[in-house]
Amino acid sequence: MLLNRYPFTVSLKSYSRAVAGVELGVESLARDEAIRRLALRRFRAGMEGSEYKPSPDATVDDEVFSFHLALALAAAVGPAALKRFAEAEASRARRAFSLEGEATLLELASKLGVKVEMGRQSLAWLVSPRGDVRRRILTYRVHVSDFLRVHAESERDDALSNSFLLGGWVYLDRQGLEELLYDAVKLRIERLAGELDYSELPGEVVARARAIFEEALDSRSRRLLDLKPEAFPPCVNAIVEKASREGLRSLTDEEGYTLATFLAYTRVDPDAVKKLLGADDRDAIALVSLARYARSRGFRPLKCSAAREVGVCRWECRGPTPLAEYRRLLRSSPGGPRGPG
Repeated sequence: MLLNRYPFTVSLKSYSRAVAGVELGVESLARDEAIRRLALRRFRAGMEGSEYKPSPDATVDDEVFSFHLALALAAAVGPAALKRFAEAEASRARRAFSLEGEATLLELASKLGVKVEMGRQSLAWLVSPRGDVRRRILTYRVHVSDFLRVHAESERDDALSNSFLLGGWVYLDRQGLEELLYDAVKLRIERLAGELDYSELPGEVVARARAIFEEALDSRSRRLLDLKPEAFPPCVNAIVEKASREGLRSLTDEEGYTLATFLAYTRVDPDAVKKLLGADDRDAIALVSLARYARSRGFRPLKCSAAREVGVCRWECRGPTPLAEYRRLLRSSPGGPRGPG
């Protein structure tokens, strides 16, 4: 197990005992200039949503200790910073999953408290009009109790409804396993934070972390687009009109995905959704939550070419994505294009 990729698999107490012979607290880590510098860089990456890359001259000890110090700083700054840090580190881990073989992923799952086994199932997934059957191969299985625990605590209550369940086991393909591990990593990081005593951290280091967090909030807010329906690209405007007329539940999966991922990069809130779609409180809150979840995971609208292939778009815009077209229309005059004519 590569600890520089997965430092959350060890606690600070157990790791410091193993390498230093004593239990180290985060306040002692903060006094080490090199570790403090790495931790603040790691913390900044987490707050900004950028990718943290280990320093070429840093040792495994440096990376593990700086991870725990950065985690303590996130906890000290507050719940929002901790959640963002956990999501960033889990996303970093998920990118590394593609480099791993099956044995490593199963070992990682075990360290995260999730028992995963090999258990192949072959399902008829899609049938073409000519009768050709496309099969889906599910290679792994996890007990339903572990599956529900991980996903439910990560606020993904719909995960089981989209999965194959047989004999008390949930069967997964590689993507499903990586999604499960992603959620398990977030939970593991949040629990590790609860084990750290950050009350003795130097005030100036916490103040620096808090300033980084506030800078990141300002930066992210500036990157979001104003919500101006008059400038929506034609495909999004058509989806909005359909949802307003027939309700959000009338949208196809592709239309719902396009709307949620488009709104994810705008300054949207439940009141704006109610005004835009005529939705009730429950649907407005659900759509905004979905949009924010999509943004946190980096999901983006389909490219215009792909949207046309699945029937979401029938217009020829300058694209190449709905967001790019929206930015162009926002820059145009008030009398510019505003949806399907």
